[in-house]
Formats: sequence, structure tokens, C-alpha cells
Amino acid sequence: MKSTGEVMGIGSNFSEAFYKAQISIGMPIIKITNNKQLIALISVSKKDKNKISKIAKNLISLGFNLLATVGTAKVLLKHGFYVKIISKQNISLIFKKYKITYVINTKNKKYNLINKKYIIRNTAIIKKVPYTTTIAGAYAICMALKYCKKINKVRKIQDMHFGVGK
Repeated sequence: MKSTGEVMGIGSNFSEAFYKAQISIGMPIIKITNNKQLIALISVSKKDKNKISKIAKNLISLGFNLLATVGTAKVLLKHGFYVKIISKQNISLIFKKYKITYVINTKNKKYNLINKKYIIRNTAIIKKVPYTTTIAGAYAICMALKYCKKINKVRKIQDMHFGVGK
């Protein structure tokens, strides 16, 4: 049997399963602690701008400070969020200066390798910063972050299915 490269996270709810799946692919979700400054960089396409406010609200409730590119920042400011506006120029320096811990970076349909959004994702990969490229992924990350605040034990798969098949 050959591996297909798939991973599985098992949990008592979606948040727990997603959290474990992220760890298994080598892209662990940030562990939220009281002494760590959390900074999210957000840059979304035009089609996703109307959906980003709910995610921003979740991130702020989890203790994140927000950085956003100009277009995304305008939307967030309009909805009353405090956000630091950044330029897409010198992205690598921005990652270093602000110690970014999470990136949301959705793409346009006219995506290409020279696109500035590619540079944001590429820098996130190089710096080993967790990132997502979809709004659905951003929601899932927020759910997993809420879950990881209350992790208290690891369970065996056998314990999760106790009594099944008897």
C-alpha cells in the first residue's frame, strides 16, 4: 500500500480534530499563552473582504493584534477594528519587525507567482509562520485556537471508541 500523503486528526469535536491534523502535517497552530504577543497579518482578496470582519473579531477575542494590507485594513477600520496598516513592500522586514505569528492571505483568481500575495505566503513558509489561504481555513484556525486554550489531555483512539462493535 502506498501513502497518499493524507493525514487524520481525531477528536471529540471539529476543533480538536483540526488542531491535531495541523500538528500532524507539521504546521502546528500557535499555542496561546498569556505572556506571548500574538500578531496576525491579514491580506485578503476583494471577494473575501466582506467576510473578514468576523474572523478579525475572533482573533481579537483570542488576544491577537492585527496588521493588514491597505485594502483589507480599510474594511477592518470601517467596521471599528484597530489595525496597523502595512505595505506589501518589504514583507520580509515586516515579518521580522512585528514577529508575526499567524497569516491570513487569500488569493485572487488571477493568481500568479509574481503576485504580492505569493510573496506574503512564501515569507510565511520561510519563517515557519502558520498561515491559511481561505476564509474557511481562517474560521477553522480560530476554532482550533479556541480549543487549544483548553487542552488538558491526550486520549487513545481506543478510548474514543470504547464499546463500539460490542
